[in-house]
Amino acid sequence: MDAKNVYLNAQLQGGVEIYMKLPPLYKSYQNLPLELEKECKVVCKLLAPMYGTKQGAHDWYANVKQILLTLGYLVSITDEAMFYKSDGKKYTIVAATTDDFTIIADSTKSSDLIKNQLNKHFKIVNLGDINWLLGINIKCDLKNKTISLGQQAYIEQILAHFGLENACTTVTPMEPRIDLSLDSPAVSPNALTPAEKTKY
Repeated sequence: MDAKNVYLNAQLQGGVEIYMKLPPLYKSYQNLPLELEKECKVVCKLLAPMYGTKQGAHDWYANVKQILLTLGYLVSITDEAMFYKSDGKKYTIVAATTDDFTIIADSTKSSDLIKNQLNKHFKIVNLGDINWLLGINIKCDLKNKTISLGQQAYIEQILAHFGLENACTTVTPMEPRIDLSLDSPAVSPNALTPAEKTKY
C-alpha cells in the first residue's frame, strides 16, 4: 500500500516555520508580484513539511503514529515504525516506510479494514498482495502455507558491479574440505589491504 503526497498530509509541529529559496525555475512558470520584484531576497514559507526536510519526515511519522494510536494500535518496542493490534486470534501488523505501508493480518478482512481506516485520513493506493519489499522478492503460496524470500535482483546487481554477469556457474565453487589455515598452500601469502577486505 502506498500513501500519496505523504508529507503534505502532515502538519508542522510546535510552531515551527520553514523557509526555502525559490526553486531555480520558479520565474519560468510564475511571475513574482510587482511589489516583490525589486526585493533582493525572496523566499518561500512552507505551509506543510516537504519531502527532504527533517521536519517533513518527523512530522509525517508523528501524524501516522497519532492516527494508528487512535485506531487502537500499539507501537512496537523493537521498531517504532511498526504498529500492531491483537485481539485473540485476530491480529494486524502495519510496518511504515516513508510512504509505503506493509500490512500483515490474520485475514483479508482485517487487512481491508485498516486500509479503509487509513484511507479516511489520507489518500492511499492499494498495490495488492506484497511481492517486493526492501529489495527482497516475496512469494506467498497460501495453498501450501509457505512464504519464500529471494534476493536475485540484489545478487545480479553485485555480479554486474564486479563484471561477473557471464561467469560460469558451478555447484561446488571450491574443492570440499579445503584447508584455509594461514600456513596452508591454498591460502595466498599476500595480505589484503583493509579496503580490499571491505570490498570482498
